[in-house]
Amino acid sequence: MGAKGPEAFVKLWRLMHERLTVTHGLHNLIWVLSNGPSSPAWYPGDDVVDIVGWDQYKTGNMAAVGTAEWEALQASFAAARCWQ
Repeated sequence: MGAKGPEAFVKLWRLMHERLTVTHGLHNLIWVLSNGPSSPAWYPGDDVVDIVGWDQYKTGNMAAVGTAEWEALQASFAAARCWQ
């Protein structure tokens, strides 16, 4: 994802969030994080993320691709799920 690692990514995300919401007063933004399956270290935080997305492009054995990642994603966000 980021060449400088998760700490730099989270710092930049939070900087942009503050700049746009506090400095410029933009409060009609929806903050969407779509960085695929990754370590929790890449997550900026619930206070600055509105929606979490994940893109999975299937190749080869289409039935099996992404299954483990999808299950891990569901487990990570089980408390926030509202689609059941």
